[in-house]
Amino acid sequence: MGASPRLFAFDVMPLLYRSHFAFLRNPRMTNSGVNTSALFGFAATLVQVLEEQAPSHAVLVLDSTTPTFRHQEYPAYKAQRQKMPEDIGAAIPMAQELAAALRIPVLRVDGFEADDILGTLAAAAAAAGLEAMLVTPDKDAAQLVGPTTRLYRPGKAGATPEILDAEGVCRQWGLKSPRQMIDLLGLEGDASDNIPGVAGVGEKTALALLQQYGSLDNVLAHAAELKGKLAEKVAASRDDALLSRRLATIRTDVPLPVGLDELARRDPDRDALAAVLAKYELAQLSRRLLGAPAAGAVAAVVPEGKTFRTIRDAPHDYVCARSEAQIGELLAALATAPEWAFDTETTGTDPRNDRLVGLSFATAPGRAWYVPVPEDEAGRRKLLARFAPLLADASKSKVAHNLKFDLTVLRRHGVAAAAPLHDTMLAHYVYDGADRHNLDHVTRLFLDYDKITTESLIGPKGKDQKSMADLPPEAVSDYACEDADMTLQLHARLRQAVRAAGGLRALEESEEPLVPVLADMEEAGIRLDPAVLAAYGKELEDELRTLERRIRASATDSLGGRPAGEADGELALDGDAAGFNLASPKQMGELLFDRLKLDPDAKRTASGQYATDEDTLQKLAGRHPIVDLILDHRACSKLKSTYVDKLPGCMGADGRVRTTFHQHLTETGRLSSSDPNLQNIPIRTERGRRIRGAFVAADTRHVLLSADYSQIELRVMAALSGDEAMKAAFAAGADIHAETAARVYGVPRPQVTPEMRQRCKMVNFGIIYGISAFGLSQRLGIPRKQAAELIDAYFAQYPGVKAYMERTVEAARRDGFVRTLLGRRRFLRDIASRNATARQAAERTAINTPVQGSAADLVKLAMVRIHAELRAKRLGSRMVLQVHDELLFDVPRGEEQAVAEIVRRCMTEEMGLDVPLAVEVGSGATWLDAH
Repeated sequence: MGASPRLFAFDVMPLLYRSHFAFLRNPRMTNSGVNTSALFGFAATLVQVLEEQAPSHAVLVLDSTTPTFRHQEYPAYKAQRQKMPEDIGAAIPMAQELAAALRIPVLRVDGFEADDILGTLAAAAAAAGLEAMLVTPDKDAAQLVGPTTRLYRPGKAGATPEILDAEGVCRQWGLKSPRQMIDLLGLEGDASDNIPGVAGVGEKTALALLQQYGSLDNVLAHAAELKGKLAEKVAASRDDALLSRRLATIRTDVPLPVGLDELARRDPDRDALAAVLAKYELAQLSRRLLGAPAAGAVAAVVPEGKTFRTIRDAPHDYVCARSEAQIGELLAALATAPEWAFDTETTGTDPRNDRLVGLSFATAPGRAWYVPVPEDEAGRRKLLARFAPLLADASKSKVAHNLKFDLTVLRRHGVAAAAPLHDTMLAHYVYDGADRHNLDHVTRLFLDYDKITTESLIGPKGKDQKSMADLPPEAVSDYACEDADMTLQLHARLRQAVRAAGGLRALEESEEPLVPVLADMEEAGIRLDPAVLAAYGKELEDELRTLERRIRASATDSLGGRPAGEADGELALDGDAAGFNLASPKQMGELLFDRLKLDPDAKRTASGQYATDEDTLQKLAGRHPIVDLILDHRACSKLKSTYVDKLPGCMGADGRVRTTFHQHLTETGRLSSSDPNLQNIPIRTERGRRIRGAFVAADTRHVLLSADYSQIELRVMAALSGDEAMKAAFAAGADIHAETAARVYGVPRPQVTPEMRQRCKMVNFGIIYGISAFGLSQRLGIPRKQAAELIDAYFAQYPGVKAYMERTVEAARRDGFVRTLLGRRRFLRDIASRNATARQAAERTAINTPVQGSAADLVKLAMVRIHAELRAKRLGSRMVLQVHDELLFDVPRGEEQAVAEIVRRCMTEEMGLDVPLAVEVGSGATWLDAH
């Protein structure tokens, strides 16, 4: 095979873990619901190494499935580790299947860890005259590096890998020899493996000791020379240090079941490899390894058993329209076709600022044109003017994928597209809200077609990526034509699928008509007063300083009057003069859990540090005053950095902030926004409400008008569940939380206390999200038994709600999805999971999605109706913002009453519910005043 004499040994588990967590927020799923995130990254690393390094020998290594000699010596070894995520466990046999198809052996030896197999292989390779490359991100294996052994640390997200020889290891960790890694681990321990080390000694202290004394043995021998508490700690931890060194020492004498000759690389079993790659939908690797479809067309997901067409084998007639004759032919085709698709090519992904490079159109399957747009303004306007009448023709049905992007680009150049307008991205969103909706993915699913990818033209994302403007039009043409062609072909298929799934109303009445509404709102923006934010920023700075002083005082008081993290003569932790850095999760974890002992069962993250995220700290609230202070400090700091400091930089020259709304990013159906995100400004805290005071009307001749649904999700729950008691309460205009409290506690309404009402308010909203007794007990700070009794009493009073929850979960198990009022679907891939945690989360989602999603449907319907009526009445008022259940309008003075009447009517009348909807309307010079 011409390979160099090198053995590459792959440590499977850390590679699987790393890939799983890299895709945690956007997991890679097959069409049958299998999570292949861990396998995908592992396979990409494996294939990259095989292709780039061409090893002569290769092997995968796995940990023993039985206890090892380390567990026998130290039963607490790795005992604190959280249970392996189910999806990672499922990926192990997937990795073994891939290895078998590639004809790469997999070694696993009872009683030994993968590291020990790596050590033994390295020793065997050295004896045989082979160089050994140990492929693992873990630093423990650095101790094995020597004249013939190197550490190969794969780069993250495709970055260049690190290949460390002895000099590189020493430079990386500040050692004199790779073998010192064992002594380093003996001193500092390894939290991820529960190796104790010397209490109170971290990596920097351990390195300082090793640099001074050279070895763990010398450190222990000279413990009496150390200063202050450190001498006591080292002396007291002598046995732990020696134990830790033994545990950290990698064995090189594992009885391997095979010899090096059996690890020699062989050609893969192509049939088996094709089957494995198809099974787990790894199309990109299939192309690399088996040389399948067109170069440059990268598939993200390939349904099992399907074959895919590409531009090479699909009949097509694509034209790069540069001549007058070609452009004339296109204009004639558009004029005679009743329906066509279009797409814009730009220099980037910002439709409000990036340059328009070209337009593509498709009038029939396989028939498309690409029109390069001149860079000079005069030429651009002249060309676009020829297409403007066709785009404005209401007799033509126009289709795009991510329509709002294209509308925004065209609007910027004075071109308006008139309805009927259709969006294949939104059609797929309605069909399956939980899937990905990019054009490449949807084309594979519905057309069995592999598109040319953007990256194949302009390169991977990053600083070196080109833009479409850097390429000649002929190089862009096929790609752009194909986009329009596939969009047109998808339109018919998706429309049929959405109709069959019962979602046509969601698409035609809500999602597609909302696109131009959102485009108008983005264009309008909302005015911001930066002086208000500047003044508030100074207030928050003072508040943060006060909170920090209180946190440090609380820590000092609790630790016996000395600064947290410092002791006489101790080598100090990293941090400021007060002993810890509030911005350091590592140091805060040590403070809260090692020093203050707030939770003996504290969990650690994958990196071995204590978890100090908000959810973790919320569970500790009330145990110590410092926890609430830290949470308050974080909330204040986040608000300042996210909004107070950043919003002024988002203003345009006209003083307005323009967010970008997204219809397809949330699985619930709610809108989201970005650049900046205005959906997450907190409204339940005084601090968050103050931010709203900086959003102001256009000028003194205008006011802002706010319209906010009252308890819309509870009203939707009443309608969906059909619970008579809840429906009657809303019909009577009762305070639903007080009504619930009176029923649950069995008292007359006048005897309902504020505490009773608050608790039942939490139950009312918690039930929508499938809250458990445990969750309710944590939120209310009451015993779990009492929380369970509260939920039982609630269901006794509202039996229709309980019945709704049960039948919804049952239907989700049967169908695999739930749907909203208008028919938008959300698939639940974990609804039948063997993992109880994942399954219960899916059940809660099944309960919540029809409620929250239907509320989102109603808000979108209202937005479409209001926008149409404001335009029909030629009013000067404009809808400028949508945040959850609230709509915000910029209204000329004198139009307030008329707009309030329109808004209230459009938001409440004829919404398809048998429960009355209520809207609170207010106005003022600022958003805060209006709300």
